[in-house]
Amino acid sequence: MRSYNVFNRTVNDMLQAKTIMTQLAMLCLEPNVSIS
Repeated sequence: MRSYNVFNRTVNDMLQAKTIMTQLAMLCLEPNVSIS
C-alpha cells in the first residue's frame, strides 16, 4: 500500500509539473495575453 501511495504522489507531481509547463508555454507563445 505504501508503494501505491508513492506512485500516486509521483503521478500527481508529474501532472502538476505538466500544468505549470503548459502555463509557461502559453505565456511564452502569447505575450499579449495578460494574466489577472
